Amino acid sequence: MAYSTSCLCISIEVLCLFGVIILHVVLYELTVLRKGGIQPFKRGFFCNDQSIMKPFREESTSLAGTFSAGVVVALVVIVIHEVGNHFTKPKLTREPIFKEKKEFGRAKIPTFIIRMLHRMAFFITGMAAVLVFCDVLQLLTGRLRPHFLAVCKPNATLFNCSTGYITADVCTGDPLKIKNARLSFPSIHTVSTAYSLVFIAICLQAIVYLRKFKMFRFLMQVKLFLLSIAVGLLRIKDYYHHWSDVVAGALIGAFTAWLVAVKAMKLFEEPKAQTPTYTLLPDEDVNKPTEKSKEELDK
Repeated sequence: MAYSTSCLCISIEVLCLFGVIILHVVLYELTVLRKGGIQPFKRGFFCNDQSIMKPFREESTSLAGTFSAGVVVALVVIVIHEVGNHFTKPKLTREPIFKEKKEFGRAKIPTFIIRMLHRMAFFITGMAAVLVFCDVLQLLTGRLRPHFLAVCKPNATLFNCSTGYITADVCTGDPLKIKNARLSFPSIHTVSTAYSLVFIAICLQAIVYLRKFKMFRFLMQVKLFLLSIAVGLLRIKDYYHHWSDVVAGALIGAFTAWLVAVKAMKLFEEPKAQTPTYTLLPDEDVNKPTEKSKEELDK
């Protein structure tokens, strides 16, 4: 994997990292935390729609908790992956510690440390980008949560169920809760959890010294998979999402994690063995063209 060294490339990458993070924070503030701000698509409903008649209850899992736990564990696994792989690879495939000399004053940073920080930035950028994508999806779809009618508290005098699909503004509940009840698809909790846990599972697969402990690695990956499913089931149990919201969130998070880990970071790419080349010519004559090669060039 080629790592950018010029100031321009580094500046662009830093700008992308913080730009996506700031964009997500702004969208979250305007869509979830404020009554005004950006409003989701106002979807109507049927009076006899059983899927949105569930009671309102408090969340079992907070977004801040699942998000922070996933990010912290993933960053720790990246550190273990880079440090462990560097010091356990065979000498022929191991990069010299100071192959790329990054000097900051008198300090020199090893190559694998730079690669580790770069991959941390990739992970965080991918997380922020997928959350921005899902924020936009929630605003565009405006799907009603299973507890929508419980927080909407519709005024029965303002509509008639015999008319069928009701699109009028008949809610009398808390405006912020009503707004959040229109942000069901996809499940942000499931997206962030699936992204973090699938990324961690891929990192475990790429750690060189865990190849000797295949059963242990497999059990860890199964636990991560089951934990991701448990978070999605809790969202359904608490009546915050429909099952299709959770499935879509899991697929989006898992695909993004695979894209970042395998395609962007290239975790499974290993440097080729640096085998020495043997020649009877002196060192200074190795790169000199021979008489035969000169004749071929002249032709």
